Amino acid sequence: MLAQLGISALGSLIGAAIAFLIAALCSKTVRRALTAMASTFLGIQVKYVFRNGKEAEAAIKQELAESSFVRVFAGRGLQFQESLYSSLLEKGPSSHREVQVLMPNPDVPSETIDWIALRENELSKVDRSFGQGILREQIRVSIQFLLSHVHADNFQLRLYSMPHIGRIIVTDQSVFFSPYSSTKHGRDCRVFEYGRGDIYDNFVRFFDMVWQNSVQPQQQSDTEQTKP
Repeated sequence: MLAQLGISALGSLIGAAIAFLIAALCSKTVRRALTAMASTFLGIQVKYVFRNGKEAEAAIKQELAESSFVRVFAGRGLQFQESLYSSLLEKGPSSHREVQVLMPNPDVPSETIDWIALRENELSKVDRSFGQGILREQIRVSIQFLLSHVHADNFQLRLYSMPHIGRIIVTDQSVFFSPYSSTKHGRDCRVFEYGRGDIYDNFVRFFDMVWQNSVQPQQQSDTEQTKP
């Protein structure tokens, strides 16, 4: 009898523990707390890992709205025309923040590696609409859209020519890094949020190095040259 009661109680405890773990894993708040605890224990600065870009949007929007400076290393840039980056593009007090945006250069010399073509080749294997130059055209559209927001004092746009490693967003307190997979669209890849620390500093260093070796969009250069 006692043995049966003990087994029954043990089974109830195990069931309750499993239910708690399932509920905890389904809770973003609990998952964020567990991630923070693990990162502190391991000595890294991961604040959270989002399953995809959609899940990360709310956290990114909040950081963009509150940050005094923003740096964006983008792949396609289509989300600049959506709500994610609206706080960076709107006029008003927040428009005085410093914004630097890096986009792929759609016009590369024939003797250099065409990184856009290589990325499109990857995407063509998972999305049949790619493979005929649509990625390059989407990048051109994003660049033209951003050029209307460029201002020498606080909103700068430059073009890079290098592998499309992922999307990087740097704010005052966080870095959001979405490493691109060769078998997924960028929006479907995980997003890692890092707080201040060595990893944050390395992303800032990477961005600054690419910025120094990037070029201005042609239209922007022509406009600046015609200013009195």
